[in-house]
This record gives sequence, structure tokens and C-alpha cells, in this order.
Amino acid sequence: MMRISTLISFFSAVGLSILMLGCGSSTANAPKDIVQAMKAVTDGLKPNQLSKSMFSAAHPNGKPSEYVSFYFSSLGAAEWPASSMEFSEDEMQMTGMSFLPQSVSLVANTPDSGKGKQIVIGADDSKGIITLTGYVNPGQPAVLTKEVKLPKVKPAPGVTEMYRSNRQMGM
Repeated sequence: MMRISTLISFFSAVGLSILMLGCGSSTANAPKDIVQAMKAVTDGLKPNQLSKSMFSAAHPNGKPSEYVSFYFSSLGAAEWPASSMEFSEDEMQMTGMSFLPQSVSLVANTPDSGKGKQIVIGADDSKGIITLTGYVNPGQPAVLTKEVKLPKVKPAPGVTEMYRSNRQMGM
């Protein structure tokens, strides 16, 4: 009797592990550059970082869908994390800053079949979340997924003025 319960426990654990990997929730199967790109995007959603973003001034009560639209606008793209194309990975790691690996693209809402490795940034306004989905190949299942609650923040000092100035310049 003891053997049967042990086997049931073992197969239950294996089944749960396979289910979790199939959902893309584990970083174990995700390439290092996909994990790094996802970290760089999620770091920008932390309250202390988001309060420094012009998004906080442009959309004081912003919804996740507004964040995604802003992120892919000219103002939002100017705030993207530094790329490993701009600095070496060693330089970025020494500063402790998150960076976007050159090998991974960021795309809005749906996978882009013309790009290889990518993080798709989407939104679910009903849940108040930003969805991040990592693909090695957009024609294949996702290798990593993450949901991040969009925090409500007030703009840090100077951010509202910077936003207004950029808008006046036509950005």
C-alpha cells in the first residue's frame, strides 16, 4: 500500500511540474537573454522606477493598456532600459542596472512573426496587470510568462515638468 501512495505522489509531482513548464511560468526552460529582458522590463514597473517615468505624469490614474501604449510611444521608448548594444554586459552588471540584451526585441500586445526572440508586453485592464510573454520563436509556445500589477504612483519631483516640456516640443 505504501508503494502505491508513493507512486501517486511522484506522478502528481511530475504532472504538476510538466503543467507549470507548459504554462511558461518557470525560468528553467527560458534562455538567459529572455530572462534578462523580462527582468529589465519588470524593473521599470517597480513603484520607485515608475514614479520617475513620464507615464506617471501623462496618465496619473493610468490603466495597463495606457501603459503599453505609452511604453511603445516615442516618449516611452526613450525610457526603455539600456541595451547591451550600448554597454557591455559586464559594464551593466557592474552598475547593477538591468539591461535589454541585443538579441531580444520588445513588442506590443501580440507576437511579431518577423522577429525572433521577443518579449510581448500586453495588458489586462480588468485585472490591472501588465502581461509579459517571452518567446524564442513567435511561432512556438511561450517559454516564460509573467503578470505584474501596475502600481499607482505619483510623479517624482520634476517628472511632470519634464513631461510638459517634451509635449511642448512636439514629442
